[in-house]
Amino acid sequence: MSISTERIIEGILFAAGSPVTIKEIADGTGLSSPEIRKAIKQLIGEYEERGSAVEIVKTGSAYSMQVREDYIEAVIPFSSAEMSKRVIKTATLIAYHQPVLQSSIVEMVGSTAYQHIRELRQRGLIKVRPSGRSIELTTTRRFLDYFGLDVKGTEELKEWLKKNM
Repeated sequence: MSISTERIIEGILFAAGSPVTIKEIADGTGLSSPEIRKAIKQLIGEYEERGSAVEIVKTGSAYSMQVREDYIEAVIPFSSAEMSKRVIKTATLIAYHQPVLQSSIVEMVGSTAYQHIRELRQRGLIKVRPSGRSIELTTTRRFLDYFGLDVKGTEELKEWLKKNM
C-alpha cells in the first residue's frame, strides 16, 4: 500500500496541536515545499468538496485543521481541552479592547495570538468580521457565560475588567 503525500500532510495537520508551517512539515518529512503546498491545496479542495465539518486553514504562515464555524456550536460540549493562561490573556485583551483588530492583538501578544484567536473562535467565545486587511474581533454572549460574568454589553464588560483585573 502506497502512502500519499496528501494523507501524510492530513495526518500531520490532524495530530499537530497547533498550526504547522510548510518548512516544519518539510523538515520533519523530507518532502519538498512545492509537494507540500500542492498536497495542502488538494486537501482543502477535498474537504470543501465533500462538505466536511473540518477545514484546513492558513493562520499567518502556518496551516491547521479546525472545525468549520457552522459546526462549532454542536461540537463545543464535546471539547475537553482546558484553556491555557496565555489564551485567557488574549481573550481578556480582546474583551477589553473590543472591537479590536487581530493585527493589534498580534502586536500586543505576538504571533502566538493567531493560535489563541483560532482557539477562541473554535470555542465560540469571539466573533470575527473582515476589516480591511485584518479582521475585527469581538466577544460573544458565550464568552460571558463561559467565564461566568453577569454583565450586559461590552461597556459593562470593560468596566468589570478594569475593576477586577
